[in-house]
Amino acid sequence: MAKEIVINELRCISDGQFSKVFHGTYDGIPIAVKRICVETILSQDEFQRFHYLDSPEQSQRPHRQVSFVREESALIQLSHPNVVKLFAVKDEHPFRCFAMELCTTSLHQYCQDFNRKLPVGLPPMPSDATVLLDIIRGLRYVHFMGLAHRNIHPKNILISSSLPVVIKLAGFRLSKPVNDRGSHSISRSDGSVCYKAPEMLVDNPDKRGSIASDTFSAGLVFFFFLSKGFHLFGSNSIRIRANIVSLVQPNEDNDGREANGVNWDKLPDVQMHFEALIKSMIKPVPGDRVRLCDVESILNEIVGVPMDEPRPQHILQQEEESDSFDYRM
Repeated sequence: MAKEIVINELRCISDGQFSKVFHGTYDGIPIAVKRICVETILSQDEFQRFHYLDSPEQSQRPHRQVSFVREESALIQLSHPNVVKLFAVKDEHPFRCFAMELCTTSLHQYCQDFNRKLPVGLPPMPSDATVLLDIIRGLRYVHFMGLAHRNIHPKNILISSSLPVVIKLAGFRLSKPVNDRGSHSISRSDGSVCYKAPEMLVDNPDKRGSIASDTFSAGLVFFFFLSKGFHLFGSNSIRIRANIVSLVQPNEDNDGREANGVNWDKLPDVQMHFEALIKSMIKPVPGDRVRLCDVESILNEIVGVPMDEPRPQHILQQEEESDSFDYRM
């Protein structure tokens, strides 16, 4: 007997221009159901024929069509404790429904509620270092699978509803395959400019992104979480973008100093031991940024994971292959 996706339309989690997310069940298990009105983006026949990998056909599609196909394809191939799980996909004309792991909230909402001193209704959160470690483990796995996430943002970092709490990556609509050097083409600007690396923001027709661009974004998410809601480079998107770009294009107000954030004072004293790590993640030049395997090692030490603990073979292979990427453009 086929497992059934049941949607509770009375409990909407989020409402976007082309999709809505509802509470629901899958084989009786509570889930989140992302429902896309297929007719608003492309015909069902086109959706079935349209593939994720870069191709001449892809460039002829409106970007919103590409993004939903990318997200589905990425989630189908990804399976990791720190990546939100896709259980099933079902067509119910005119909708396409995605049965996904139900999480409690996002890191963005958690920090907002924390600052407003609202009861967040969450199970006990793990230590701050463990939260950061979960993010890095998920991101390293995504890179190991040959993808750049390209939209690392507090809203795309979810907090599980399970015990113990686990942090999970989501929001894969901008994900893109990378070449053997870990880089990818940039066809258009999308996603939040506030969490983009400088090489993604500069006006350069030959610019390329890379998995190191995700490292920069993750460093900004680290700061946002540790400061409970502050952005390292400013308080509005215009200033944030200008300050990030100034890392590689100095102006009269900013000499391009390494990791020249404006809100370092927002990092609590008890979190200052993370400052050097964040600075190593947001270096202006992609090739100078710390490798994620080294970030994981540092966080393991803080959390107290034994360094001599045996590593599963698939993890060892992941570390070897993902860290062989050349970040240089």
